Amino acid sequence: MCADFQYAPSHDVVEVPKADYDSCQASNSIQSYSGGSTTIPLSSPGKRYFICGTTGHCSQGMKLEVDTLATSAAPTASPLSPAPQE
Repeated sequence: MCADFQYAPSHDVVEVPKADYDSCQASNSIQSYSGGSTTIPLSSPGKRYFICGTTGHCSQGMKLEVDTLATSAAPTASPLSPAPQE
């Protein structure tokens, strides 16, 4: 699973810790992306936090919390035993 972001050149995507997401601060960023098109793999379960680092944009709602759930393996089918014949 991936998160795909499409955005104008005046924006960016900044992954931040929860506290920085809550306060709209990009100074302790985990990763920062620019260029208008970003695909971020969501390979492990848990919450991740993304904001626009352009001043004022996060506080106006340009932020996203992603909660990736653990994937479970599909149950394996057990072979069917033939019905006993009488």
